[in-house]
Amino acid sequence: MNLFLKKITFCLILTFSSILHAENLPAPAISANVHVPLLPVKDPAALIGNELSRIDNLIEATQQSLEDQKQLREKIVEYQKIQESYLLHPKDNELLFRMIKSAYATLKSIQDNHLEHNFDPEFISELKVFAQVASKRGIPKP
Repeated sequence: MNLFLKKITFCLILTFSSILHAENLPAPAISANVHVPLLPVKDPAALIGNELSRIDNLIEATQQSLEDQKQLREKIVEYQKIQESYLLHPKDNELLFRMIKSAYATLKSIQDNHLEHNFDPEFISELKVFAQVASKRGIPKP
């Protein structure tokens, strides 16, 4: 048994003994030749390497998620600007068409990123109304 395993075994025995003492339970007889079965220990360097790889993957996924959220924010800002313009010029069919396309793209981005629960249901409903119009009218999706 290597030194690392011996140290862990010793710590486990001490911990177990202190728990038994605290609970006023009789301690089992422990001889020096007791073999405590432990899970096979991998090479510590390889184990840490795997964990570093996992955290790198997590960082990469988080960065991608952040980029997707930034793009979603830009789509929402664009939708807001188009909506404000349309409210000033409600008879402008081109603005209405752009607002429908923008609403569709914004809703799709929200759904693709699984973020619907983070938005006000009224906002999501508004986007869905325009997205349905885009779907039913065959308006080209962005």
